[in-house]
Order: sequence, then structure tokens, then C-alpha cells
Amino acid sequence: MILVVGDLMLDIFLLSHLQQEEQATGLLLRGGGSAANTAAWLASEGQSVTFVGCVGADSIGTALMHELDGQGVALAVRQVDGAETGAVVVEVQPEERVMRSSRGANMLLSPADIEAVLVPEVHAVHITGYALLCESGFEMLRAAGRVAASKNALLSFDPSSVGVIDALGRRELESEMLAAGVDILLPNALEARELSERANVEDAVIQLARRFHQVVVKDGAGGAIYGSDGQAFRVPSTTVVPVDTTGAGDAFNAAVVRALREGADIRDAVASAIALAGVAVSRFGGRPR
Repeated sequence: MILVVGDLMLDIFLLSHLQQEEQATGLLLRGGGSAANTAAWLASEGQSVTFVGCVGADSIGTALMHELDGQGVALAVRQVDGAETGAVVVEVQPEERVMRSSRGANMLLSPADIEAVLVPEVHAVHITGYALLCESGFEMLRAAGRVAASKNALLSFDPSSVGVIDALGRRELESEMLAAGVDILLPNALEARELSERANVEDAVIQLARRFHQVVVKDGAGGAIYGSDGQAFRVPSTTVVPVDTTGAGDAFNAAVVRALREGADIRDAVASAIALAGVAVSRFGGRPR
């Protein structure tokens, strides 16, 4: 069993051709949330996975739970009276993607939600930086670390964004990650540079790999970089024409966690993650289906 902790959101895609009222196409609704996406990709990879999160006690929250359940994910989701289910508006333009979010019930996720999950075996715990923006803050990471340690499981962490790192404080976040026992650190290139205070992404990987057991950095079209034996190694990306990059990093995380949990070599794990991310960018939305 793999526990995934974090956000469950409604993604609202505004496509570039949406220019006027009453069009036939141009707006899409999808289940989203970085952690929920990762859980769905893990399930699609044949993993037993439980998602821990919060939604509002509303029809949207119920629908999102039903959809995630339909993708093979076991749910430990608390519906909160009086809270709105979180939502993200994604404006998809030819050269960029702009996201605006309202986190809603995700802000009410608590350590008790993690510790209440009763399963006999846990092989990995994955948590996102977004989960640390809730009212419990760093205690979310501590709780994930306690569960992982009690089950002798891997603990993986995706910082989520530079904005999250800045909100939490770089030094404070690093200290909490080390104290929680993060085994697999999964930032993107911008986040890695922010965490390490290094301008060059390869230098950032080497610096972070001195402190964490496994560091894998997502670098978009440049593939990914991992650290080993004081060096940084790049695995090139596959040739894919992206339709929408939403969820690519979440799929990447799922493949890395699955492969490392199963004992794969780090380079093979990264190669499989790049391949799965390539599948993710071939469609709109952050889920496998």
C-alpha cells in the first residue's frame, strides 16, 4: 500500500479558443490536485494506493471522490461541513499555462487524517508541499514521517512550487524534511535551485543529494536529473508534442515512487518516470483517464 497525502481539487480548463459567450467548446472540467493526480497514476501503474485529503460536504466534493474511487484509488477523504471544495482555473495558452487556485477544504487537512488510516502494510508515503499550506503546517510532514517510520516505509516529498517554499521558509522546510526523514525528494528545476540556493540545476542536485538519500529533479523538456556519488546525471526527455502539461510532474512522481519502492535502479526509475510524464502531457488534465 502507498499512502498519498495532499490536495483534491476541481480543475477548470479555459482553452485558448474560448473567446466569447455560448461557445460549443473551450472549457473542460477535470478532477485534479497534485496529490490526487499522483494517487491516480499510481493506481494506473498497478499499485495499491490510498489517498488522504479533504473536500467540502458538497456535490462537487462527492463527485471528485467518486471519480477518484473509479480510478482504483482507496479513499481516506474527509468531507467538511461549511467548507467549499477546492478548485483551480487553468488558462491554457499556446506558450504558457496560468493557474489560479482557491484551496477551500484542502486547508483543513490535519495530521489526524493521516494517522487515522488503518492499513496493515504501508510501503511508501508521498506528500506534497501544498499539504503543508494547511492550518497544521509542518505538522503534516511530521505526521507523514511518523507513519512512514512506523511502517519502515519510504517517505517521498514534492515541494510543489517555489511559492510554497517561500511561504514555508527555505531553511525551515529543509530542517523539517530532514527531521521527518524524507527519503526521496522530487522538486522541479526551479524548486531545486530555490532549495539549494544554487543557480545551476546540476549544482543544485549535487548539493541536495548530500542531504537526502534520493534526489530526482524534473526539468521539463530537458528530461530529469538525479544525484549519485557526488555527481549529477541527466536522463533526456522523450520526444513528445505536449497538449497540456498539467499533471506531468504528478505522473513522474508516481513512476519514481513505484520503481524505487520495487527496488529499481535510480536511472531506470527516472527513465520510466519520463515515459509516464510523456503520456500525461498527451491529453488535457492531470489524470491517466
